[in-house]
Amino acid sequence: MRIPHQLPRARRRNLFSFLLFPLVLLALSPGLARTQGPPGSNAPARVFYAHYRNTPQGKIIDALFNGSQANPLPGGLVLVKDFELRGVRDGQTNQVQVLAQAPECIVDYRPNQEMAENAGPIHIFTPTTNLFVQGTGFFYAESNQMLFLSNQVQTRVVKSLLRSGVFPAPKTGAADDAGQILRIFSDRGQLVYRSNLVNYAGSVRVADPQFQMLSPFLSVHFTTNWTVESILAWQDVTITLTNKGTATGATASYFNTNGAELLELEGGAHWLNGPEEAKAARFTYDPNRHFLIADNQVWVLWPNPATNPSAPATFRQLWADHATLQMSTNGATADAMTSEGNVIILNQADHSRALADQAVYNRTNDLIELRGHSVWRNDRMKVQGDLLSMASASTNPIFHAQGNARFKLQVLGQSTNRWIDITSDDILHQSLDAQTNLATFRGHVHARLLKDDQLQDSLTSQLLLVYLDSSNQVETAVARGDVRAETAADAKGVRKTIACGVLTARRSPLTGLWRSVMAEEDVQIQLAGSGPAAENDNLTAAIVTAYFSSVTNVIENAVAVGNVVFDQNSAGQNIHATGDRAVYDLAPAERIVLTGHPVGRKDKFLISNADRLVWDVKSGGLNASGLYHIIPDHNLNPDPSAPSAAP
Repeated sequence: MRIPHQLPRARRRNLFSFLLFPLVLLALSPGLARTQGPPGSNAPARVFYAHYRNTPQGKIIDALFNGSQANPLPGGLVLVKDFELRGVRDGQTNQVQVLAQAPECIVDYRPNQEMAENAGPIHIFTPTTNLFVQGTGFFYAESNQMLFLSNQVQTRVVKSLLRSGVFPAPKTGAADDAGQILRIFSDRGQLVYRSNLVNYAGSVRVADPQFQMLSPFLSVHFTTNWTVESILAWQDVTITLTNKGTATGATASYFNTNGAELLELEGGAHWLNGPEEAKAARFTYDPNRHFLIADNQVWVLWPNPATNPSAPATFRQLWADHATLQMSTNGATADAMTSEGNVIILNQADHSRALADQAVYNRTNDLIELRGHSVWRNDRMKVQGDLLSMASASTNPIFHAQGNARFKLQVLGQSTNRWIDITSDDILHQSLDAQTNLATFRGHVHARLLKDDQLQDSLTSQLLLVYLDSSNQVETAVARGDVRAETAADAKGVRKTIACGVLTARRSPLTGLWRSVMAEEDVQIQLAGSGPAAENDNLTAAIVTAYFSSVTNVIENAVAVGNVVFDQNSAGQNIHATGDRAVYDLAPAERIVLTGHPVGRKDKFLISNADRLVWDVKSGGLNASGLYHIIPDHNLNPDPSAPSAAP
């Protein structure tokens, strides 16, 4: 039976090695030796032939051909019955490498017509049957030294013949792949003798205890010592992996060279395993190290850790130029992932997105590390830094930004376009409990409050602790080390500044209004205006605490304690006051009450020895109570801090 067309050529040299073609070369060789049966018997003459090949050392035998008889047919053809070929190694006839058997074979010896064919079955196998190939109907042409198997082609290989196994089984006490069989089924087959290449076509199926592969075409290339070198499957390949999901692509290639084993899937590669999924232009799988490498147009989908078993699952998606997935030992999940090049991560759970040049993911603690222009954000919060780490597997989610770190948070309340923008060397955001989060800023802290992109307030320090509620609204902020806070100029051009060692501010997350601000350690507060008629106030004390109105969010009262010194310079008058304690009240009138040895000085007099000194802020008047002294201007000591000369 002749095959009318040649199968498609393989694009690469791939998978198993058979040493099958000497059987057909022998069948085409003229001058077969015939041995007769016993004298007087009618037994047909047997056919025997030894085939030699040329080597630098001369001709050596490489195959033995046997047949029960050779009968001539019309047209110069010969029918050989009970065909058998024995391929031998290095001229040693007792070292058989491969056997081929067919019930009969038709041979054409005519010049330029050398061929062999038959519609019946053919079996090709090793003496131990570790390798077995069979088909129904075969054709061989000497002109191109190709053997075609036309129907029901099947190849069986004991996996111990493979160098390491395409997909190694889990380690057990037994020998690896002991007794396991790799099978290849197809409608047609083509054996290329010169290249140790076997091509399969038509409903190709590769069956292995660890995987199954389906494709229209498959090529297998063998080395000369009976081990698989490479496999190529093409045109709509599907690979189903035991406990590892399903992978599809235009082509699949397996390579096993010098102990390096790789499986490549190209052309719209797609991997699906339960809730996990990945796509790329090309996948490269290393079965020994359990690496899945994705290149070009990479997309990965994987679930968030389940925090509530009754809640529906949520997922994360990643896009990148390249990604490497570290699969678990059994390949069921991706335990780690490294990606690079235009990395984008979307998280369905918190509606967040992240950008970076590189990203590293670890399933154990659900940690994601972003490097290079890394930014994480949702609709109300933004975190960025040279290195940005995010972990949320436990009940204690963490954001950690290092190097050029920045944190931006929308402030809810009376205005929806108010933001806190903080930069520092290092930022750590973590949950303390179910109700409270803590953001810690270290090194060169610079915080700004923006409204409609306009600066409202700013603060600098070396350390800033921000306590937030479960919705990430600020409850308390504590700044330490070289603290300086400043407001933007108001309608009158007045700026307020605070300098101190420690500054603590408390806020209502519900209303978005400040409750109190306390400054400690060498506090200095300044109100500075602009212009010739501007008012300039300065207050120093050990501790200053201000309390805000829950309605207007302006200071209702404030208390300064410890070496209180107050100075006011305005057009027409200067006031200098000291005391141990000062209380500022807005109602019933805006005033400051000094107690604890208060002393007040205006341009024309000084008040001392009072029990209490009240300064009316609007009028500038000073009122004293107790056995106080008033010293006129001409008796004042030029140095207000020096002891008074008045009686």
